[in-house]
Amino acid sequence: MSPRERLLAALKGGRPSVQPVAPLYMTLYLAGPRHEARARRWRAYAEAAGGAVEVTHATYLEVELGVWWDGYRLFADLPDWLAAPVVSGRGAVEDCAVEVTAEGCFWRSPNGSGWQLDTPFTNMAPPVWEIGEGPRTVDDVAARMPVSDPERLLGSGAYTLVEGLRGEIGETHALHWSVSAPYPAAYNQLGFSGLMIAMREQPELVTAIAERSLANSVAHATAARNAGLDVVFIEEWACSGDLISPTDYLRFAWPFERDLCSELKRLGFRSVFYFCGPLEDRLSKLEELEADALAFEESKKGWTIDIGEVRRRIGPERCLFGNLDAVKLRDLPAQALRQEVWRLIEAGGPQAFVTSHGSPVTLDTPPAKVHIMMQAAREWADRGTTDSGSWAR
Repeated sequence: MSPRERLLAALKGGRPSVQPVAPLYMTLYLAGPRHEARARRWRAYAEAAGGAVEVTHATYLEVELGVWWDGYRLFADLPDWLAAPVVSGRGAVEDCAVEVTAEGCFWRSPNGSGWQLDTPFTNMAPPVWEIGEGPRTVDDVAARMPVSDPERLLGSGAYTLVEGLRGEIGETHALHWSVSAPYPAAYNQLGFSGLMIAMREQPELVTAIAERSLANSVAHATAARNAGLDVVFIEEWACSGDLISPTDYLRFAWPFERDLCSELKRLGFRSVFYFCGPLEDRLSKLEELEADALAFEESKKGWTIDIGEVRRRIGPERCLFGNLDAVKLRDLPAQALRQEVWRLIEAGGPQAFVTSHGSPVTLDTPPAKVHIMMQAAREWADRGTTDSGSWAR
């Protein structure tokens, strides 16, 4: 079976002969190396043109394709799924330029704005506690959150790389698209304190934001499906048992999770629903979602998510992603890491099981450790006789 075939087999409830492996949030993990690769590639373009080059969508796509592959080249092998590279449309890049000066390599926009491409990478974004200019009424929500048109999204060129890669590697590897569950959009619009207050004082505002987010996600999903994507990762991070009450979860989050999963199924996607935080009373409702697979964080902060217990609760046929501890992934010696991967497969699988990790891979995790995780999963059936090699020990 190809990597794509074994992943889809597990999502359908089957037991492929080789355990599939699907690391989460690789776009986050690879952002730093790709940032550096993007600067190198544009500098080479500009220097070859005498120090400055006009950007076309074709050259932009060529650079972004190379940058995308540059990230995955850090690994000795590819995972079974790869994050689809949705890019900027034609209108956002054409008529721009890249210029190399004594100070560095710069992206220049037609209006004179721009930024330096070869600055040190940083992805630090402070948490949003309060937003001063967030929406205050349902009408504000409609104005601030326009719903995209799927045909315009496709026509913009944003999915051009996806379409090309789908034809190039789509039969061997699954390309997955990511979407947020609707409820966290209220955090994005109101900040944390604003969201907590609005659930008490303006519940209709929170509902309107979630409804608008749902409509926009379905529009983008329609474009992604028409571009050839057939696997989607859904992230729900803001409504665990340590953040909101069961009553608020059932009012503001779960109905929109349900509708999003239903719409994605209608569009023909295979979906993975990732729930962040302690489960408490949430698991029984998550089981009702029309998602093909469920994924969870690892145990931390005094609460426990036992993947074996989750398997006993949901039954043998629902696909389950493993929740390898991201700190163990970084810190365990090679053989201990293999043993931990095998323990999770035995606890949560092997049928309808995909090896993965609970939290995003920390940026200081060596790529070789991610490779060991992938290799251990694929060697699980032969774990008594195989040695993964000493190069990564």
